[in-house]
Amino acid sequence: MAVTDSMQKKILMGIIAVLVIVGGIYFVGNNGAKTPQPAQTSGNGVEEFRKGRALTKEKKLKEALDMYIQAAEKGNLHGMNHAGMYLCNGYGGIEKDVTKGIDYLTKAADAGFSPAQVNLGRAYMNPQYGLKRDLDKGLKYFLAAAEKNNSMAMLYMGFNYEVGRGVEKSKEKALEWYEKAEKLGNKAAKKRADSLRNQ
Repeated sequence: MAVTDSMQKKILMGIIAVLVIVGGIYFVGNNGAKTPQPAQTSGNGVEEFRKGRALTKEKKLKEALDMYIQAAEKGNLHGMNHAGMYLCNGYGGIEKDVTKGIDYLTKAADAGFSPAQVNLGRAYMNPQYGLKRDLDKGLKYFLAAAEKNNSMAMLYMGFNYEVGRGVEKSKEKALEWYEKAEKLGNKAAKKRADSLRNQ
Protein backbone atom coordinates (compact mmCIF):
# COMPACT_ATOMS: atom_id res chain seq x y z
CA MET A 1 0.00 0.00 0.00
CA ALA A 2 1.40 3.40 -0.98
CA VAL A 3 1.95 5.88 1.84
CA THR A 4 0.25 9.16 1.01
CA ASP A 5 1.24 12.63 2.24
CA SER A 6 -1.85 12.59 4.43
CA MET A 7 -0.80 9.29 6.02
CA GLN A 8 2.75 10.60 6.56
CA LYS A 9 1.37 13.69 8.32
CA LYS A 10 -0.82 11.53 10.58
CA ILE A 11 2.15 9.30 11.47
CA LEU A 12 4.33 12.34 12.18
CA MET A 13 1.63 13.92 14.37
CA GLY A 14 1.30 10.65 16.28
CA ILE A 15 5.05 10.53 16.91
CA ILE A 16 5.04 14.16 18.07
CA ALA A 17 2.10 13.47 20.40
CA VAL A 18 3.93 10.53 21.99
CA LEU A 19 7.09 12.58 22.44
CA VAL A 20 5.16 15.45 24.01
CA ILE A 21 3.44 13.05 26.44
CA VAL A 22 6.71 11.32 27.32
CA GLY A 23 8.39 14.70 27.70
CA GLY A 24 5.61 15.95 29.96
CA ILE A 25 6.09 12.98 32.23
CA TYR A 26 9.85 13.50 32.15
CA PHE A 27 9.89 16.91 33.81
CA VAL A 28 10.12 15.30 37.23
CA GLY A 29 13.70 14.39 36.36
CA ASN A 30 13.40 10.61 36.24
CA ASN A 31 12.87 8.88 32.92
CA GLY A 32 13.82 5.40 34.07
CA ALA A 33 17.38 5.79 32.82
CA LYS A 34 20.40 6.72 34.84
CA THR A 35 21.21 10.32 33.94
CA PRO A 36 24.11 11.88 35.82
CA GLN A 37 23.41 15.40 37.09
CA PRO A 38 25.53 18.17 38.53
CA ALA A 39 25.88 17.69 42.27
CA GLN A 40 24.01 19.99 44.61
CA THR A 41 25.96 21.13 47.63
CA SER A 42 24.39 20.28 50.96
CA GLY A 43 22.23 23.04 52.37
CA ASN A 44 21.71 24.50 48.90
CA GLY A 45 17.93 24.23 48.93
CA VAL A 46 18.07 20.43 49.18
CA GLU A 47 15.80 20.24 52.22
CA GLU A 48 13.20 22.50 50.61
CA PHE A 49 13.32 20.43 47.42
CA ARG A 50 12.79 17.21 49.39
CA LYS A 51 9.81 18.76 51.17
CA GLY A 52 8.44 19.78 47.76
CA ARG A 53 8.74 16.21 46.49
CA ALA A 54 6.96 14.87 49.59
CA LEU A 55 4.15 17.40 49.11
CA THR A 56 3.90 16.45 45.43
CA LYS A 57 3.41 12.80 46.41
CA GLU A 58 0.61 13.95 48.71
CA LYS A 59 -0.87 15.87 45.74
CA LYS A 60 -0.49 19.19 47.59
CA LEU A 61 0.86 20.92 44.51
CA LYS A 62 0.50 24.55 45.59
CA GLU A 63 2.45 23.86 48.78
CA ALA A 64 4.97 21.84 46.75
CA LEU A 65 5.47 24.78 44.40
CA ASP A 66 6.21 27.04 47.40
CA MET A 67 8.95 24.62 48.47
CA TYR A 68 10.36 24.34 44.94
CA ILE A 69 10.51 28.14 44.69
CA GLN A 70 12.30 28.32 48.05
CA ALA A 71 14.77 25.69 46.82
CA ALA A 72 15.22 27.53 43.52
CA GLU A 73 15.88 30.83 45.28
CA LYS A 74 18.70 29.09 47.17
CA GLY A 75 20.21 27.99 43.86
CA ASN A 76 18.91 24.40 43.80
CA LEU A 77 18.78 23.25 40.17
CA HIS A 78 16.13 20.57 40.81
CA GLY A 79 13.99 23.21 42.51
CA MET A 80 14.42 25.57 39.54
CA ASN A 81 13.37 22.86 37.10
CA HIS A 82 10.31 21.85 39.10
CA ALA A 83 9.25 25.43 39.86
CA GLY A 84 9.64 26.28 36.19
CA MET A 85 7.47 23.40 35.01
CA TYR A 86 4.79 23.97 37.66
CA LEU A 87 4.55 27.66 36.77
CA CYS A 88 4.57 27.09 33.00
CA ASN A 89 1.89 24.38 33.13
CA GLY A 90 -0.30 25.54 36.02
CA TYR A 91 -0.43 22.07 37.60
CA GLY A 92 -3.16 21.43 40.14
CA GLY A 93 -4.87 24.79 39.75
CA ILE A 94 -1.65 26.75 40.26
CA GLU A 95 -1.85 30.14 38.57
CA LYS A 96 0.37 30.09 35.49
CA ASP A 97 3.31 32.47 35.37
CA VAL A 98 5.11 31.52 32.17
CA THR A 99 7.61 34.37 32.34
CA LYS A 100 8.78 33.34 35.81
CA GLY A 101 8.64 29.65 34.89
CA ILE A 102 10.81 30.09 31.80
CA ASP A 103 13.21 32.20 33.85
CA TYR A 104 13.67 29.34 36.35
CA LEU A 105 14.08 26.78 33.55
CA THR A 106 16.62 28.98 31.75
CA LYS A 107 18.70 29.50 34.90
CA ALA A 108 18.81 25.75 35.55
CA ALA A 109 19.47 24.90 31.89
CA ASP A 110 22.24 27.48 31.57
CA ALA A 111 23.80 26.08 34.76
CA GLY A 112 24.04 22.72 32.95
CA PHE A 113 21.09 20.86 34.50
CA SER A 114 20.05 18.44 31.77
CA PRO A 115 16.34 17.89 32.71
CA ALA A 116 15.83 21.66 32.49
CA GLN A 117 17.72 21.71 29.19
CA VAL A 118 15.33 19.08 27.82
CA ASN A 119 12.26 20.96 29.09
CA LEU A 120 13.49 24.23 27.62
CA GLY A 121 14.45 22.54 24.36
CA ARG A 122 10.90 21.18 24.05
CA ALA A 123 9.45 24.60 24.83
CA TYR A 124 11.39 26.20 21.96
CA MET A 125 10.97 23.36 19.45
CA ASN A 126 7.25 22.70 19.80
CA PRO A 127 6.70 25.71 20.75
CA GLN A 128 5.05 25.80 24.17
CA TYR A 129 4.10 28.34 26.82
CA GLY A 130 3.79 31.16 24.32
CA LEU A 131 7.46 31.06 23.36
CA LYS A 132 8.32 31.82 19.76
CA ARG A 133 9.55 28.74 17.94
CA ASP A 134 13.34 28.78 17.83
CA LEU A 135 14.73 25.55 16.42
CA ASP A 136 18.35 26.62 16.94
CA LYS A 137 17.81 27.29 20.65
CA GLY A 138 15.83 24.09 21.06
CA LEU A 139 18.55 22.02 19.40
CA LYS A 140 21.23 23.78 21.44
CA TYR A 141 19.54 22.74 24.68
CA PHE A 142 18.83 19.18 23.49
CA LEU A 143 22.43 18.74 22.35
CA ALA A 144 23.83 20.12 25.63
CA ALA A 145 21.68 17.64 27.59
CA ALA A 146 22.51 14.74 25.23
CA GLU A 147 26.21 15.40 25.77
CA LYS A 148 25.56 14.81 29.49
CA ASN A 149 24.13 11.35 28.69
CA ASN A 150 20.52 12.46 29.09
CA SER A 151 18.56 9.77 27.27
CA MET A 152 15.47 11.95 26.72
CA ALA A 153 17.61 14.57 24.98
CA MET A 154 19.05 11.80 22.81
CA LEU A 155 15.53 10.65 21.97
CA TYR A 156 14.59 14.16 20.87
CA MET A 157 17.80 14.55 18.85
CA GLY A 158 16.97 11.28 17.09
CA PHE A 159 13.45 12.45 16.37
CA ASN A 160 14.70 15.76 14.96
CA TYR A 161 16.99 13.92 12.57
CA GLU A 162 14.28 11.41 11.70
CA VAL A 163 11.85 14.10 10.57
CA GLY A 164 14.35 16.82 9.58
CA ARG A 165 13.26 19.37 12.17
CA GLY A 166 15.98 22.02 12.51
CA VAL A 167 18.55 19.67 11.00
CA GLU A 168 18.97 17.87 7.68
CA LYS A 169 16.87 14.71 7.68
CA SER A 170 19.05 11.64 8.24
CA LYS A 171 17.90 8.13 9.08
CA GLU A 172 21.49 7.20 10.00
CA LYS A 173 21.95 10.04 12.49
CA ALA A 174 18.47 9.48 13.90
CA LEU A 175 19.26 5.82 14.49
CA GLU A 176 22.61 6.73 16.05
CA TRP A 177 20.90 8.99 18.62
CA TYR A 178 18.11 6.49 19.29
CA GLU A 179 20.62 3.71 19.88
CA LYS A 180 22.61 5.85 22.34
CA ALA A 181 19.41 6.48 24.31
CA GLU A 182 18.41 2.82 24.00
CA LYS A 183 21.70 1.79 25.64
CA LEU A 184 20.76 4.00 28.60
CA GLY A 185 17.46 2.13 28.96
CA ASN A 186 15.12 4.58 27.20
CA LYS A 187 12.19 2.43 26.03
CA ALA A 188 10.71 5.06 23.68
CA ALA A 189 14.09 5.34 21.93
CA LYS A 190 14.22 1.55 21.56
CA LYS A 191 10.82 1.59 19.84
CA ARG A 192 11.92 4.35 17.46
CA ALA A 193 15.21 2.55 16.76
CA ASP A 194 13.38 -0.74 16.09
CA SER A 195 11.06 1.07 13.71
CA LEU A 196 13.95 2.58 11.75
CA ARG A 197 15.90 -0.69 11.70
CA ASN A 198 12.87 -2.45 10.23
CA GLN A 199 12.39 0.06 7.39
